[in-house]
Amino acid sequence: MIFRLAINLSIDIVRPSKWSLSHRNYDPMFKLLVLLASAIPILLFLKNMFFSRSERFKKASADLKRQIDYLVWTILVLVGLGILYSLFKLIWGSH
Repeated sequence: MIFRLAINLSIDIVRPSKWSLSHRNYDPMFKLLVLLASAIPILLFLKNMFFSRSERFKKASADLKRQIDYLVWTILVLVGLGILYSLFKLIWGSH
C-alpha cells in the first residue's frame, strides 16, 4: 500500500498533471496583481533612497505622530475609566 502510494507520487513529480502549478493558466489580472505586489517594495526602497524628506517635513511628521499618540492614549484612558465605572456600578449597584 505505502509502496504503491510512493510510486504514484513519484509519477506525479516526473510527469505533472494538468492541475499542477507549472501548467496552470493564470488570469491576466492575477498576473498584474502579483507584478504590482512584487514591485511595491522595490519602489518604496528607491523612493527612500533618492527622494528623502526635508527636515521641516520630518519635524512636522514627528509632531503629528506625537499628537496622534496623545489622542490614542486619551481614548484608551477614557475606555478604561468607562470599564471601571461599569464594574463599580455592577458590584456596588446590586447592594
